Amino acid sequence: MKIAQTYLNTIIDELNMMVVVISKDNTLVSANKAMLEFAGLSLEDVMGEPLWELPWLKHDPDIQNKLMFALSDSYFGTSSRFNASYKDREGLEYEIDFIVKPVMNEDEPEYFICMGYNITELVQARKALTERERRIKAFFDHSNEGYFFLSLPDKIQKDEVTDQIILEMIEHFKLDDISQRFEEIYGVKIKDANHIFEILNLEDRLEDVISSLVESRSVTYQMSFVAQEEIKHVEVVLVGIYDNDQFEGCFGIVRDTTDQVNYLERITFLAHKDYLTGINNRRNFFNEGDALIESCKKDNLPLSIVMFDIDHFKKVNDTYGHDAGDVVIRDLAKLVADSICEICVFGRYGGEEYIVLVPHPVEDVYDNFEIIREKVSEKEFDEDNTPIHITISTGIYNLELDNDSLQSGISKADKALYESKSNGRNQTTIYVDSIHGISSRDKLTGLFTAKSMRYKLNKTLMDVQSIEDSMWVIYFKLSVLKEDRLLTEVRHHKTMATCLSRTIRNSDYIGRIGKHGFMVVLRNVNMKQVDDKHQRMIDNIEIGFSGMLGNVLTIETSALNVTNLINDEYVIAEAEKHLEII
Repeated sequence: MKIAQTYLNTIIDELNMMVVVISKDNTLVSANKAMLEFAGLSLEDVMGEPLWELPWLKHDPDIQNKLMFALSDSYFGTSSRFNASYKDREGLEYEIDFIVKPVMNEDEPEYFICMGYNITELVQARKALTERERRIKAFFDHSNEGYFFLSLPDKIQKDEVTDQIILEMIEHFKLDDISQRFEEIYGVKIKDANHIFEILNLEDRLEDVISSLVESRSVTYQMSFVAQEEIKHVEVVLVGIYDNDQFEGCFGIVRDTTDQVNYLERITFLAHKDYLTGINNRRNFFNEGDALIESCKKDNLPLSIVMFDIDHFKKVNDTYGHDAGDVVIRDLAKLVADSICEICVFGRYGGEEYIVLVPHPVEDVYDNFEIIREKVSEKEFDEDNTPIHITISTGIYNLELDNDSLQSGISKADKALYESKSNGRNQTTIYVDSIHGISSRDKLTGLFTAKSMRYKLNKTLMDVQSIEDSMWVIYFKLSVLKEDRLLTEVRHHKTMATCLSRTIRNSDYIGRIGKHGFMVVLRNVNMKQVDDKHQRMIDNIEIGFSGMLGNVLTIETSALNVTNLINDEYVIAEAEKHLEII
């Protein structure tokens, strides 16, 4: 995943913190204004520098070590946080709260966003709260974070804290002070300490949080909520206030991280989703698809792969323009997404082609996608009040979870899709290995087997009759008069397959009929085109079997329009009836 520079600049320059972006090879990619001003450097001074050579880290091994440990954790997708003291170029000491967050791509870190909050005043305030109360109050009122102070009437020795004492502490917490910014973030007027706990979503786990606060001196967590009809994201930091080992209260910091979260969510979306349709892009389809396959294996659920694309999509672009084509692609994705289950994995496979993983039996999937296909053919896709009508062709494969990979399943669904396209489009085909797989082809000639041909004949008849298309067959039957020492029957069949294959179009197909029969199926042709093609086949055969016709073997042939015949049996019978010797 590649983060555009405009996104980086927008994210880091607008944040109220010091930010450095580190690449996965530990060199500096960018730093925001706050960081550069704090360090007294320009971006050109440090761009591309190794992390350990950066001026603000080079002289401080403690910070350097802590940061390297944090980056190590981030390589596994874990955000890290630590505090450290730092002296700037003028020798002034600061307390910095560091956060390291990885930006992940397919379980691999692409960048590390290192954020530093200057908490010097808060740390000093904790050390000398009474003396600096007025100054801290002024700081609260003008800070971009929200703050509050809670105190107890009596100090409590840390090692004497029990569950019962924690319950008493919760009852006696008093709200001493709260900043206006805190109330602005949450959009409410705070009443007391209990109201604070409710707002911070701590009611159900307050005892555990206070226990951790006493033990570890600080607690940090993220939360989201709705305020003023807007989803907000915040980071909450609770810090214990101690006089030596006596706990006397705490202060809280609430940082509005909505912009940062939204930017990161947007970057993640762009990495995983197709920009036009909002469904999975090809890469993320494979990620989620593999996960669904493992889930179906575990739960012993059926799983089907569906591939479909828009028929004659180029014509849509050529007729209505590419903007209209984009509308069709987008709205088709929405129609299908609204028609499939929530746990289906739906993605754009490329161009006008889509792919879906459906954890249901293949028969149910077929029925559902036939309904979808009919919806698509009836829908008016609208671009600037211009109705656009389209159809889709679909291929479905029932994944064998113990044997198939996702890629092999896609290959089989694609073969079923190809048959839907070849047979006239606007239809759905279920992959059957004996019809579409390796076993559908005759090992000797590479042509379709007799079983596969019968299936294809019946399907083609049904298709042409539904759309009033034409269907012709050219039939050849070979009879061996006497065996030739050099030209065996096997070689006759191979020669015959070669002669016929040279003359057909992509939409035509050839197969074996019985032991010596060969049938060519043609669609959407007229009689003259059939006669021309038939004659070219005969010419090829006469060349291929030069000197043998009538001597070693005879070949009979027929060509006829079978559009209105009932099924494969009638087609073969009629072809046999009209045979004539070449």
